[in-house]
Amino acid sequence: MRKTFVIAILAIAALSAAAQDSGFLDRISATAALSCADAAYLVMVGAEKTNESESPDQALIDARTMGAASVSMVGEAPIRMDRFAFMIMKAFELKGGIFYSLFPSPRYAYRELVSKGVIQGNVDPADPVDGSMALRMTGRVAETGE
Repeated sequence: MRKTFVIAILAIAALSAAAQDSGFLDRISATAALSCADAAYLVMVGAEKTNESESPDQALIDARTMGAASVSMVGEAPIRMDRFAFMIMKAFELKGGIFYSLFPSPRYAYRELVSKGVIQGNVDPADPVDGSMALRMTGRVAETGE
């Protein structure tokens, strides 16, 4: 159910984004360092926490409101892998292991998503997230529902 919905959302977002600014998803997939606002939009729309008609800046505000993003995250600043992992964990309401349950933080969110296979490859938690990796990670979470 969630997989079908996310695929539909991404398709609708691609169509509406193409009409708005010549391809939001194309722009994201070609980005070497995803901005905090674009990351929030991708995750919050995928998790059904924000309407796709909202702006990326509004999605970041929504992420802050639900505790998925910190107030120090600036819209155009690149997002780190550990903070992106935390945003995914919070937005999709994923359960974590004992350390994440006791200390919900970007550090343990990163470790959880590595152990679940959402984050693949040799990636440092402090690395910026590139757009294609962000799309793959969001898709994996939406598919598995973990």
